[in-house]
Amino acid sequence: MRWWGCWNVTWAASVAACGRRVMNSHHRLHSTTGIGTLSALRPAEEEAQLFSQLSEALFADEAAALSLSLPDISDCAVPATGAEEEAGEPQLSAEACMEVVLDPPLPLLTSRGNEQLNEEGLQTGSTVCETQSSLPSFSHAMEDLSLCRDGGGAATALATAVRAFMSSDTSVMNRAASELILAGSDVKALFPDGTLCGIRMEHKCMSQCDFSTVSFLSVYATEVDFSRSLFYGAIFHDCVFVRCCFDGCVLKELRCSGNVRFEDCSFRFANIELRLSRGDKSTRAKVMFERGDFDLADFSGSDRLPARCFVDCCNTEIAAKFPPTRV
Repeated sequence: MRWWGCWNVTWAASVAACGRRVMNSHHRLHSTTGIGTLSALRPAEEEAQLFSQLSEALFADEAAALSLSLPDISDCAVPATGAEEEAGEPQLSAEACMEVVLDPPLPLLTSRGNEQLNEEGLQTGSTVCETQSSLPSFSHAMEDLSLCRDGGGAATALATAVRAFMSSDTSVMNRAASELILAGSDVKALFPDGTLCGIRMEHKCMSQCDFSTVSFLSVYATEVDFSRSLFYGAIFHDCVFVRCCFDGCVLKELRCSGNVRFEDCSFRFANIELRLSRGDKSTRAKVMFERGDFDLADFSGSDRLPARCFVDCCNTEIAAKFPPTRV
């Protein structure tokens, strides 16, 4: 009798869950899979120096915004251990570290790349920002930041360094460093012009960040973790997001223009309030969701989107106010 009761409970639970479709979570970048592997990795000394300098610059910028004074780094120096003293290994100077050139980032989206996207059906209709061609490598951006720290243009140099780090190569170490350095950042305060233009981000963690009022212009993001981030009043223009995680995000008053596409993205528990740019047929915004997961998402207040904007998406039947019907 006890066995029969247990079987009934199991059967009832399976029936109750049959209406919810679970997507493969291989692209959920905030999962704990591989944490043991990440903890076993150690960055090269040159990489560690660059990461440390960027983190220090972000702390200093935040302290300046809050009118706080940070202690001198020399006051926090940790004395070398006996083993290190016996080894007598020379320490790299800051200048030597700055001369180290990391692997260059992946090619950023060019006008030719736009033409290829047009052939695939994106039909961008706009050119990519000129800044993408002039974006320096992460190491060069950090060198410029070190030169500008005590002078004018420090805010611009810091924004350039952050953009360069966002578009750096897709190594596991860079992904882990982004989780330690960029996650939880007030991104809108880092960029004086309030724009991310021509950036190609891959395998980065931007969880719990504040992107409010930030303009994403011709941004291509692949496997980026945006979970639990704020996008109040943000603008997406001619952007592509592939296998990105928007779980728990607040996308209130999100304005889309041009062509915006989401492929294999997750929007579980997200609050989505889309605003589409108006205009004639040639300039009207086109938004496409392909194979998205909208488990318990909320579309309250979104502009009306036709059914053709959602292709092979799952869990739409348990999303609030779906499909969006507000005109």
